[in-house]
Amino acid sequence: MSTTMSNASQVPSSVMFSTRNRVPEYSVSLIKSNDLGLGILYLNNELASRSFNIGFGLIDLYQLLANRLGLFPQNYFRWTSVDDVLHLVIGGILVLIGVFAS
Repeated sequence: MSTTMSNASQVPSSVMFSTRNRVPEYSVSLIKSNDLGLGILYLNNELASRSFNIGFGLIDLYQLLANRLGLFPQNYFRWTSVDDVLHLVIGGILVLIGVFAS
């Protein structure tokens, strides 16, 4: 693996395309969110499921904006362009599922 530095972000290229976030607190928050999502799934409540999908999708989309505009919590994470694409795709899909699911 190459460890050359990217001029744009000063993040080693070996990290640039990693799908694992390098901040443990972020990983813990994702695990807790998954636990909440599973709990809502077991409730079998459509409104709760739709609300969770919309809320989690909006959080994903906000993370994209935070990285691009330098908003909180951008300075706590080492987001890459791969993270931005994932936030856009996953966040958009979750919002659409929450809005249009029946």
